[in-house]
Amino acid sequence: MKIQAAPRHITFDVFAALFDWEGSLTPGVADLLKGQKGVDVATFLQVWRRTQLEYTYVTTLLGQEFLKFETLTRRALEYTLKFFHVISNEDTVKGLVDGWSMLNAFPDVREGLLQLKNRYVIGLLSNGDQAMLSRLANRLGVEFHTIVSAERAGAYKPHPRIYREAVKLMGNDPSQILHVAGSGRDAIGAKAVGMKAAWINRKGLPMDWDIPLDLEVKSFRELTSALQQ
Repeated sequence: MKIQAAPRHITFDVFAALFDWEGSLTPGVADLLKGQKGVDVATFLQVWRRTQLEYTYVTTLLGQEFLKFETLTRRALEYTLKFFHVISNEDTVKGLVDGWSMLNAFPDVREGLLQLKNRYVIGLLSNGDQAMLSRLANRLGVEFHTIVSAERAGAYKPHPRIYREAVKLMGNDPSQILHVAGSGRDAIGAKAVGMKAAWINRKGLPMDWDIPLDLEVKSFRELTSALQQ
């Protein structure tokens, strides 16, 4: 599959498109749940992640004080612990929250980014906090032209403000920017402001509603191949 009208710039979602948050956080959650009955690691992680995203929506919709992603991640974890009646301690909670700044990238990501960097201007566009994203970029060992965080924009995806912040920093022409999304809803947010959108749909999920994508692939390697044609 080849994208039509190749862009000049590419922004990347972080927590789903580039980094394997589930695989990275599994060991810590497995230690937490050792000896616990009635809850498995995968289910715990999914409730934590779902709650984390729901809290970003609530924060943006309220339009009041902006709460950092790290704060929402911690609150979502605290809720998940209560939901499953799991008792923990401060060191464990802090370690799990800090784990979001120390995720491992999917195996094909670093090589693909280095290839794409030779042809496009690349940046990060993520719900994460600015310092968190900088640490993750350092773990990749890839230099990005821009790092646009929800903290910087003052709103979480899919609010138009965060995508428009990226557009402003990437030259003010959304049609020249391809956003590589980690979810269908992220792709919808990018398309809503006039950006092109590609979705790395590793799990073969359906699109939330009928929004035409510019590209849909199953892996970063497939994305890299399509963008080099």
